[in-house]
Amino acid sequence: MRSLWYTGYVVSSLTFLALVYVEWQVPGFVSSVFPIYIVLLIALVCGIGALVTSSGARAPHRRCQIVAVAIGIIGSLLVFQAADAFGAFRLVLAIIVLVLPLLLLKALSDVKE
Repeated sequence: MRSLWYTGYVVSSLTFLALVYVEWQVPGFVSSVFPIYIVLLIALVCGIGALVTSSGARAPHRRCQIVAVAIGIIGSLLVFQAADAFGAFRLVLAIIVLVLPLLLLKALSDVKE
């Protein structure tokens, strides 16, 4: 079951990043047809599901944790600056983008023994 949650997390996170990039390049291209935040909510639910169902864990290296935090901070600043593309949800999305790399690092560091 963990692999299903993990696969859903990775696919939905990458889909969200691709949709955000397209929306950033062409404002209104994606958001006029499909609400992007639904994919983000699916990524969060799948990430939390992968964390809950994991059995054994291997501690990630300190360098990986620092890189994940840096990517989260840079991503959240980029999302917050893109106020036109995200409208009123920019603060909520910035906080979620800050947490996503840490969830991904945790999901990648889990090892089933």
